[in-house]
Order: sequence, then structure tokens, then C-alpha cells
Amino acid sequence: MSGTSDKETISDIRDFSQGLVTALPSHALPPGAATSLQNADIFSAPGVLKKRLGTAVAQAELAALPLPHVNGLTQFINVSGVGFTVAASTDDVYNVTAGVWSSIFSLGTLNGTDVNFATLNNLLVFVSSVITTQKWNGVGASANLLGTPPSNAKYVCVHKGRMWIANHAAGKSRLNYSKLDDCEDWTATGDTGAGFYDINPNDGDEITGIVSVGGVLIIFKERSTYVLRGHKPSTFTWASVSTTVGCVTGRTIVPFEGFCAFLSHNGVYAASSEKISLLSKNIQPTIDALSTTQRQGACGGKLLEQYWMAYDSNADGKNDAAYVLDVRYGTWSKYTNIKARCFHTTSVGLLLSGGSDKTIIRQHNTGTDADDATITLTWTSGDMGWGSFASDKQGMGVWLDAAALAGKTLDLDHDIMGIDQADTIAFSLAPSTTETRVV
Repeated sequence: MSGTSDKETISDIRDFSQGLVTALPSHALPPGAATSLQNADIFSAPGVLKKRLGTAVAQAELAALPLPHVNGLTQFINVSGVGFTVAASTDDVYNVTAGVWSSIFSLGTLNGTDVNFATLNNLLVFVSSVITTQKWNGVGASANLLGTPPSNAKYVCVHKGRMWIANHAAGKSRLNYSKLDDCEDWTATGDTGAGFYDINPNDGDEITGIVSVGGVLIIFKERSTYVLRGHKPSTFTWASVSTTVGCVTGRTIVPFEGFCAFLSHNGVYAASSEKISLLSKNIQPTIDALSTTQRQGACGGKLLEQYWMAYDSNADGKNDAAYVLDVRYGTWSKYTNIKARCFHTTSVGLLLSGGSDKTIIRQHNTGTDADDATITLTWTSGDMGWGSFASDKQGMGVWLDAAALAGKTLDLDHDIMGIDQADTIAFSLAPSTTETRVV
């Protein structure tokens, strides 16, 4: 994209890899950065501006539930290699196959409370703050997990061959671990046995998530972060890595190679075995503007090396948009019409989400539409000063290079001193050599 005055070229934008930048004034943006960027995939072909792919139904909607959203989602693969999609909604946990939702657990007090999952030794274990810890082997209904596990728990994960359960009936700062290779023994002792830790229990805070990355277990509270090191009880030790930054909600925690991304009250961060690092620098004012309610309702997902953070953009209580980060390059984009209350990345790398608007499971990054709605890409440049503020400004021409796309158009608009000039020009992208428009 290029434009000229009567004397000089004032902009030559050929590389869009800078992405969304809201942390700088519009006049100070680097070339190729955008003040507003929606539905642009700037990740799969760095430097190229292209519209993101769409969203398709992966599992058909289960209608007529009193709480039409999904409050837990995972994939369970048993020892025979058979895969199951498992999702929670309202008062049930379901095995979902070919659009059929078959209940494997039901409890009236679940009432849409978050459900979290982990797999060890051919058992899918799931927890929630209002249920007895459950197990399921892919057949029939679930059953209570044996071996005296913690109950009414919020978080569960597998680390170093053990199952770990945190924030439960015995304490909101308590972290329990099972016997080695046995998630149905929580009382055995010794280096192959079970045990627990109370993570800074008198700080007035509670555990908001746990995740195993880089050989360590990272433990989050709302305003602090801890790391547990070691490979058996006699070598397990935990220590603080931040006393000021924690995780707002465990649904935003997403593991990558050697670190995890998460949302805090201070921004989007990465946590590793040694430190935490800010990831949202380029859009920090935008993240800072999110309300506490928006942060608490957010959720995170992983597609390739992208971190997706879905949130409620219009304060209706349902997530409907996402900020997307390429963790390799630190570049951001924003996607609209992302109606996700929870995400899950499958064993083959597909990104699924449980609906925030319906009891439905969707697949992302597929097709061209989002729930049959047209996806519109927008990119807004920074201010173009055109040299001295005292000189006469006379824009004479704009050159646009775009791939041919039958049936698509590119709309060009411009503002002067932030005021829309109402002079949008629509360029057809139908295959042709050139198109010249004079205004």
C-alpha cells in the first residue's frame, strides 16, 4: 500500500507483520502496524495481510438447556487409541459423539459450574467445586474416584506421573498429589506415595490454576505465582516466582513448550520455571481497559503457536471476540464472532471451543465463515504526517496490491485529523490486471 503527495511518497507499507499496536500514539506506530485490526491472519504468512479462516460446527447443539453454554471441554483417548469428546453443560457431563450428547454424570447442584479434566492410566478424572471427584473409562456412566481423593476441587492436572488436585474442600490453598502412577491412591506414603502442600495459605488468596510445563508445576493464585520443582516427594520444593502477578482465572492458562500463557490483572503473561514475562506489551492499554468481569469470564486456547484469549466485548455475559497472539513474534490481532467459553486443542492440533452462547462445540480455523456470518477483515494504519505540519497536504494517489479473489471487494477509506471523510472507495478483487479509480 503506497500513497503520494505532489512531491514525495509519504507511505510505503508492504509488510503487515507488526500487527495490532495500541500501546503507542497513532503517529508513532512502526510501518505496517495497525491502530485497529480485526479478523486478520498475520501469522500463517508473516508480512501478508489475509483474512482469517472461519468457524464450523464440530458437534451439533444440545438445545433446550436452562444454561445454554459449555462449562468444560476435553478429549479423552483410551489405551486402545479410541478418542472421546467430553463436555459439561448445566447439570451434566456428556460423552459427545456425532452430535449426540450422552450424559455420563448428572448432579443438580452442578448448575453450570466449571468442570476441569485430566487423564492418567486410562482414566479420565474430572473435578468441580460442587461435586465429588469423578472417574470415567469411556464406558457407561462415571463413578466416584477411589483412594480418598480431595473432593469439591476446582483444578486438576498430571505432573511427573501423578495426578494433582488443587483448591478443594480441605483448603483453597491446598495442593494434593496422588501416588505415583495411581490416581486412585491419595494416602500412601514415601517417595512413591501421596501428599499435599499448602501454598502460602495465609495470604487471603486462593489457587486459581495449575499447569505442568517445562518439567515443573506452575501454581497460580490471583495475585501471585509459584513453581514446584523436583521429581519425587523427597525432592519436591515450591517457591514464589512473583508476589505481584497471578492468574485471574484458570480457563486462560495455556501450556506451550517450556512456558504457559495466562491472563492476570496486570496483562497477558508467560510463566516458566524461572520467571514471568509480559506478553501484551503491544496492546497493554487495551488489556488494561478490560473490566474485572471481562477478565474473570475470559478463556484461553492454543492453535499452533498462537494464544487465543476469548472475552466478552459487549458486556452481555457471553464471550464473543478474541485477542490472538503469535508467541513467536509477539504480534497481536483481534478476531470477532468467537463465541467460546472454553477451548481445547485436540491431539492432532485442532482448536475446539465450547459455546458461550449455546451448548455446542465448534472447530476454529476452518472454512470461510463464522457461524454462517461473513467475516470482514479491517486494517487501520497509523497517522501519516506527510512531513512538516506547516506544509500544504495534497494526497494525489494510492496504489494497492492484492491477490485476485472472485466476488470479494477491498474498501479504502481515510480520515483527516480523526474525522471520517465519508469517501469510501470499493475495489473489486475479481481476477483482472489492474483497476483504476479516480475520485
